[in-house]
Amino acid sequence: MQEILINIFGSEYYKYFVIAISGLFEIFVTMACFMFNAKKNDYFWFKLILIFVCIPLLALPYSALLYADRSLNPFARSLINSPFILLFVCASLLILYKNRKHMFLLDYISVLSVALISGAFYSLLLNLSGQDSSSSFYIFGIINNNICWIIYWIIHILIDFLLGLLSKSRHEFNASSRTKTIVYIVSIIVIFGYSVGLGVITRFDKVAMQLAMYVKILIIAFYSIVLVIRSGLLYTSKKEQEILLINQSLKDNQQQFKNMRDSIDIIIAKTHDLRHQLSKLGDKIANEDLAILKEATKIYDSTIKTNNPSLDAILYQTQLLAQKKDVKFSIIADGHLLDFLEDSELYFLLNNIFNNAFEAINNLPQDKKIITFKVYENLGMTVIEESNYCNSDVVIKNTVPIKSTSKDTSMIHGYGMKSINYLIQKHNGFISCKIENNIFP
Repeated sequence: MQEILINIFGSEYYKYFVIAISGLFEIFVTMACFMFNAKKNDYFWFKLILIFVCIPLLALPYSALLYADRSLNPFARSLINSPFILLFVCASLLILYKNRKHMFLLDYISVLSVALISGAFYSLLLNLSGQDSSSSFYIFGIINNNICWIIYWIIHILIDFLLGLLSKSRHEFNASSRTKTIVYIVSIIVIFGYSVGLGVITRFDKVAMQLAMYVKILIIAFYSIVLVIRSGLLYTSKKEQEILLINQSLKDNQQQFKNMRDSIDIIIAKTHDLRHQLSKLGDKIANEDLAILKEATKIYDSTIKTNNPSLDAILYQTQLLAQKKDVKFSIIADGHLLDFLEDSELYFLLNNIFNNAFEAINNLPQDKKIITFKVYENLGMTVIEESNYCNSDVVIKNTVPIKSTSKDTSMIHGYGMKSINYLIQKHNGFISCKIENNIFP
């Protein structure tokens, strides 16, 4: 093949063909390694192999472009040639991976950044071994062509995979307008920087080797920062989505609390009427039957008085659930300390706390089915304290109780604890969790 191409196009053009096909293979490998954990389109492997096979064909027009502008300075050549690579990466990402617009942009600029980092890093190694990276790729005095190619690809693949692992957050990217604006700005900077960076990497090797090394270190540092920004944007997007869900839950809880309050008022009123009617029966029914009927209505008696009607209603509902589940539920609460919370916030907060508690004791022995709830003031701060027994395999990780035998942090108190933490922080508070003698907290 080499002799055929040299005979057809000449040795000079063949050199640029090798450069073209190497450049396309390199960016292709970078993309495949960095995106190895991304969501893939249907028939992914077929499409991947097809693109791989088509690279030599794509290298023909690319090498023609390289050959045509060979007399220009490196910066001009980079600006002219880079759109070919940029289009190749863009098309490959669209064909191979499932991404929305802004997630696509993040992946796009990340692949370009990783390509520049790995290219600059290998070029820096060449400089450190005393080689001019613009005309040689023989590293550390090794002159065997095959060995150098193997080292070249091993270094590139290791860097690509490592950066892919460090940037592997694949959360759904549904960001705010502000975050999307940042994505657009960073994308423009990276795409322009890539176009110029290809010419900068080897531009100063023949002029000043030390300056060339400084430039490459700056390129590596700059595009590493781009990857950090990418991770930060994904993390911010995840948090924004969590806050949106929590706020929506708060909104939904407002109506749920109203419905619950109305239902409880009806139950209490009906219970009061029933007890009044029973008192009128007197000697019309046997004392034993009357006692049984009165005992049956006691479950609906509201004896919870905390100086906060909203808290009373929530605790009353929880008490009914505890009686149904045969759980001992004890309360010591100064309700007026929670007056600063809106009804929907209070309902949302305590619902999450008690749901987690009932879940934790669900499979425990009867003598361990105990929930204790306290609201009190300590050092000028309002303290909401809930405690319950839990399994022995529960541990605290990042203030969240999880099963030590599970990697799924949502199994015990995952999303509920995040919601609780968000609401507490909204009111300048903090959450503290601990487990002592299988009692949480």
